[in-house]
Amino acid sequence: MRCGAWPASQVTLDIEAQSPTGFDDKVVRIVTENGRVLKFSNQGFERE
Repeated sequence: MRCGAWPASQVTLDIEAQSPTGFDDKVVRIVTENGRVLKFSNQGFERE
């Protein structure tokens, strides 16, 4: 698909989720694997 005169485009997606009890290992694994398959350049979980 050609976009005419647009030489390049960038899409930025920021997803933030919070849980008062945290996320279990299964959820962390699934989200991490999905990010890898979708080739996200930056992904991860932060521990507070």
